[in-house]
Amino acid sequence: MYGNGVNPYGNLVVRRESEFSKKDSDYHIITIGSYTDNSLLRELNENLPFAYAGDGSRFVSNEQLILSEQYAGNIAMMQLIRSPFSSDRGVLAITGTGTGSLDAVETLLRKEELRAGLAKDCVMIDKELDIKTFRFINTTPERKKPALTDSISRNRQSIVFTIVATSVMLMLLIAVILILIRIRMYHKKKEE
Repeated sequence: MYGNGVNPYGNLVVRRESEFSKKDSDYHIITIGSYTDNSLLRELNENLPFAYAGDGSRFVSNEQLILSEQYAGNIAMMQLIRSPFSSDRGVLAITGTGTGSLDAVETLLRKEELRAGLAKDCVMIDKELDIKTFRFINTTPERKKPALTDSISRNRQSIVFTIVATSVMLMLLIAVILILIRIRMYHKKKEE
Protein backbone atom coordinates (compact mmCIF):
# COMPACT_ATOMS: atom_id res chain seq x y z
CA MET A 1 0.00 0.00 0.00
CA TYR A 2 3.01 2.32 0.38
CA GLY A 3 2.49 5.08 -2.16
CA ASN A 4 -0.83 3.75 -3.42
CA GLY A 5 -2.61 6.79 -4.88
CA VAL A 6 -0.09 9.30 -3.53
CA ASN A 7 3.54 10.04 -4.04
CA PRO A 8 5.56 8.38 -1.28
CA TYR A 9 7.85 10.53 0.81
CA GLY A 10 10.32 9.84 3.58
CA ASN A 11 12.16 6.64 4.26
CA LEU A 12 10.83 3.20 4.91
CA VAL A 13 13.21 0.83 6.69
CA VAL A 14 12.33 -2.81 7.20
CA ARG A 15 13.79 -4.75 10.12
CA ARG A 16 13.11 -8.23 11.40
CA GLU A 17 12.15 -8.20 15.04
CA SER A 18 15.44 -9.92 15.88
CA GLU A 19 17.33 -7.01 14.22
CA PHE A 20 15.37 -4.27 16.01
CA SER A 21 17.55 -2.18 18.32
CA LYS A 22 17.13 0.92 20.45
CA LYS A 23 18.58 3.12 17.68
CA ASP A 24 15.59 2.08 15.53
CA SER A 25 13.15 3.24 18.19
CA ASP A 26 13.27 6.98 17.32
CA TYR A 27 10.96 6.36 14.35
CA HIS A 28 7.33 5.55 13.84
CA ILE A 29 7.16 1.76 14.07
CA ILE A 30 4.90 -0.79 12.42
CA THR A 31 5.29 -4.24 13.93
CA ILE A 32 3.50 -7.34 12.70
CA GLY A 33 3.18 -10.76 14.25
CA SER A 34 1.91 -12.72 17.19
CA TYR A 35 2.91 -12.82 20.83
CA THR A 36 4.92 -16.00 20.41
CA ASP A 37 6.93 -15.00 17.34
CA ASN A 38 7.57 -11.28 17.95
CA SER A 39 9.58 -10.19 20.99
CA LEU A 40 8.78 -6.53 20.30
CA LEU A 41 5.07 -7.30 20.74
CA ARG A 42 5.82 -9.04 24.03
CA GLU A 43 7.66 -5.88 25.13
CA LEU A 44 4.77 -3.64 24.02
CA ASN A 45 2.04 -5.91 25.41
CA GLU A 46 1.38 -3.88 28.56
CA ASN A 47 0.86 -0.73 26.43
CA LEU A 48 -1.66 -2.32 24.05
CA PRO A 49 -5.35 -1.48 24.63
CA PHE A 50 -6.19 -5.12 23.90
CA ALA A 51 -3.23 -6.91 25.44
CA TYR A 52 -2.40 -10.57 25.08
CA ALA A 53 -3.12 -13.02 27.86
CA GLY A 54 -0.02 -14.33 29.65
CA ASP A 55 0.48 -17.26 27.25
CA GLY A 56 -0.27 -15.18 24.11
CA SER A 57 -3.05 -17.50 22.96
CA ARG A 58 -5.79 -14.85 23.11
CA PHE A 59 -6.50 -11.19 23.73
CA VAL A 60 -7.76 -9.93 27.08
CA SER A 61 -10.95 -7.88 27.56
CA ASN A 62 -10.68 -4.23 28.53
CA GLU A 63 -12.95 -1.38 29.67
CA GLN A 64 -14.58 -1.01 26.23
CA LEU A 65 -15.25 -4.63 25.30
CA ILE A 66 -15.56 -7.99 27.00
CA LEU A 67 -14.24 -10.81 24.82
CA SER A 68 -15.24 -14.45 25.09
CA GLU A 69 -12.24 -16.79 25.29
CA GLN A 70 -13.03 -18.52 21.99
CA TYR A 71 -13.55 -15.25 20.09
CA ALA A 72 -10.48 -13.64 21.71
CA GLY A 73 -8.35 -16.53 20.43
CA ASN A 74 -9.41 -16.12 16.78
CA ILE A 75 -9.10 -12.41 16.06
CA ALA A 76 -6.48 -9.95 14.92
CA MET A 77 -5.93 -6.36 16.00
CA MET A 78 -4.45 -3.23 14.51
CA GLN A 79 -3.60 -1.07 17.51
CA LEU A 80 -2.08 2.40 17.27
CA ILE A 81 -0.35 3.52 20.47
CA ARG A 82 2.04 6.23 21.56
CA SER A 83 5.58 4.94 21.33
CA PRO A 84 7.08 3.98 24.69
CA PHE A 85 10.54 4.42 23.13
CA SER A 86 10.35 8.01 21.87
CA SER A 87 8.12 11.01 22.49
CA ASP A 88 6.03 12.25 19.57
CA ARG A 89 6.27 8.86 17.85
CA GLY A 90 3.73 6.12 17.37
CA VAL A 91 3.63 2.36 17.08
CA LEU A 92 1.16 0.46 14.91
CA ALA A 93 0.96 -3.06 16.26
CA ILE A 94 -0.66 -5.46 13.80
CA THR A 95 -1.24 -8.41 16.04
CA GLY A 96 -2.94 -11.75 15.88
CA THR A 97 -3.21 -14.93 17.83
CA GLY A 98 -1.70 -16.92 14.99
CA THR A 99 -1.10 -17.03 11.26
CA GLY A 100 -4.78 -17.54 10.45
CA SER A 101 -5.89 -14.37 12.19
CA LEU A 102 -3.09 -12.36 10.55
CA ASP A 103 -4.30 -13.62 7.16
CA ALA A 104 -7.55 -11.73 7.84
CA VAL A 105 -5.54 -8.52 8.30
CA GLU A 106 -3.67 -9.15 5.06
CA THR A 107 -6.96 -9.67 3.20
CA LEU A 108 -8.39 -6.52 4.76
CA LEU A 109 -5.40 -4.40 3.76
CA ARG A 110 -5.38 -5.74 0.20
CA LYS A 111 -9.02 -4.87 -0.50
CA GLU A 112 -9.63 -1.16 -0.87
CA GLU A 113 -13.36 -1.40 -0.14
CA LEU A 114 -12.61 -3.09 3.20
CA ARG A 115 -9.91 -0.55 4.12
CA ALA A 116 -12.57 2.17 4.04
CA GLY A 117 -13.88 0.79 7.35
CA LEU A 118 -10.59 1.45 9.13
CA ALA A 119 -11.03 4.25 11.62
CA LYS A 120 -10.03 5.33 15.11
CA ASP A 121 -6.90 3.93 16.76
CA CYS A 122 -7.83 0.29 17.35
CA VAL A 123 -9.37 -2.10 14.84
CA MET A 124 -10.51 -5.64 15.65
CA ILE A 125 -10.84 -8.05 12.73
CA ASP A 126 -12.29 -11.54 12.90
CA LYS A 127 -11.96 -14.35 10.36
CA GLU A 128 -15.18 -13.29 8.57
CA LEU A 129 -13.57 -9.83 8.08
CA ASP A 130 -16.04 -8.16 10.42
CA ILE A 131 -14.45 -4.98 11.74
CA LYS A 132 -14.98 -3.25 15.08
CA THR A 133 -13.20 0.04 15.79
CA PHE A 134 -12.35 1.67 19.11
CA ARG A 135 -10.77 4.92 20.29
CA PHE A 136 -8.30 4.83 23.16
CA ILE A 137 -5.96 7.75 22.41
CA ASN A 138 -7.36 11.08 23.56
CA THR A 139 -6.68 13.53 20.74
CA THR A 140 -8.47 16.57 22.13
CA PRO A 141 -5.96 18.93 23.70
CA GLU A 142 -6.51 19.90 27.29
CA ARG A 143 -7.58 23.51 27.54
CA LYS A 144 -6.26 25.43 30.48
CA LYS A 145 -8.48 28.09 31.94
CA PRO A 146 -6.63 31.43 31.74
CA ALA A 147 -5.85 33.27 34.96
CA LEU A 148 -8.01 36.28 35.84
CA THR A 149 -5.12 38.73 35.35
CA ASP A 150 -4.43 37.29 31.88
CA SER A 151 -8.08 37.64 30.91
CA ILE A 152 -8.18 41.25 32.12
CA SER A 153 -4.98 42.23 30.32
CA ARG A 154 -6.13 40.62 27.05
CA ASN A 155 -9.59 42.17 27.21
CA ARG A 156 -8.67 45.61 28.56
CA GLN A 157 -10.44 47.56 25.78
CA SER A 158 -13.63 45.53 26.11
CA ILE A 159 -13.69 45.99 29.87
CA VAL A 160 -13.14 49.76 29.61
CA PHE A 161 -15.89 50.04 26.98
CA THR A 162 -18.27 48.02 29.16
CA ILE A 163 -17.57 50.21 32.21
CA VAL A 164 -18.01 53.48 30.25
CA ALA A 165 -21.21 52.25 28.54
CA THR A 166 -22.69 51.07 31.85
CA SER A 167 -21.83 54.40 33.51
CA VAL A 168 -23.46 56.40 30.71
CA MET A 169 -26.60 54.24 30.88
CA LEU A 170 -26.73 54.63 34.67
CA MET A 171 -26.38 58.43 34.38
CA LEU A 172 -29.17 58.52 31.76
CA LEU A 173 -31.40 56.43 34.03
CA ILE A 174 -30.79 58.79 36.96
CA ALA A 175 -31.50 61.80 34.73
CA VAL A 176 -34.78 60.28 33.53
CA ILE A 177 -35.81 59.51 37.11
CA LEU A 178 -34.98 63.08 38.21
CA ILE A 179 -36.97 64.52 35.30
CA LEU A 180 -39.97 62.30 36.14
CA ILE A 181 -39.80 63.35 39.81
CA ARG A 182 -39.60 67.04 38.80
CA ILE A 183 -42.58 66.68 36.44
CA ARG A 184 -44.60 64.97 39.17
CA MET A 185 -43.75 67.70 41.68
CA TYR A 186 -44.71 70.35 39.11
CA HIS A 187 -48.11 68.70 38.58
CA LYS A 188 -48.65 68.38 42.34
CA LYS A 189 -48.01 72.10 42.89
CA LYS A 190 -50.34 72.96 40.06
CA GLU A 191 -53.15 70.91 41.59
CA GLU A 192 -52.85 72.69 44.97
